Amino acid sequence: MSAHVAAQVPLLNSRFDVSVMLKQRKQWVVFLALLIVAAGFRIFVAHRWPNDAPDDGRVYAQMARNVLEQHVYSHETQAPYDPSLIRLPGYPLFLAAIYSVFGHTNNGAVRIIQALIDAGTCVLVALLAFYWEPDDKRKRVSAIAAFALAAVCPFTTIYAATILTEVPATFLIMAMLVAATLAFRNISTTEDTEQVNKNHKQSRHSLVWWCVGGMLGGLAVLFRPDSGLFVAAIGVTLAITGLLRFKEEFRRTLLMGTLF
Repeated sequence: MSAHVAAQVPLLNSRFDVSVMLKQRKQWVVFLALLIVAAGFRIFVAHRWPNDAPDDGRVYAQMARNVLEQHVYSHETQAPYDPSLIRLPGYPLFLAAIYSVFGHTNNGAVRIIQALIDAGTCVLVALLAFYWEPDDKRKRVSAIAAFALAAVCPFTTIYAATILTEVPATFLIMAMLVAATLAFRNISTTEDTEQVNKNHKQSRHSLVWWCVGGMLGGLAVLFRPDSGLFVAAIGVTLAITGLLRFKEEFRRTLLMGTLF
């Protein structure tokens, strides 16, 4: 009898492994379907309801064309094209890069690219939900749910149809939050300070993610100045973390904050 039971164990394990693989494959299919929905929805909105009405959009487009055609950062529509500081350079340079490839007045290309970038933002939302879900068994489900909500959200999707900063700024902010999350995860997986100090690989990963997060935050501020509020929030969180572990972690926290 015991021999029969022992023989059944590998078979049960094999069935369990197959079940897990099928479940994971199904989740990936759902994820891919949501990605297609997110991108398709945004491309449809960008094509169906293009919006060039906002004056800010016209200013950004003019500055991008002046960069390409007059080689000066200006919002003027005619000579002498005096240099201007009325807008941050991130979005005009973003437009200039697209115009240089697809044509200097091709806002349709801008909208399609913004639609794809905003679909990428939905992926970042899913990643953030995955990392912040405390229950390991529910991580994928939480990520898919967050992805679904982001994919069909009309309040962010509509900006893909406009020549405004919201789409790239939102993408950079979300990317910064994911990078900061990975950085925090690499410094908080153990309470044993001696063990953390010994784990040089983990420490290096944390420092790399702080650098990445800082660069993404800097890029976001170049698109929208209020992105600095998100950068400040991460900095405050890091400072609080350092204060809670003042004796053991102050120097490490100071280094991470400096890199960020």
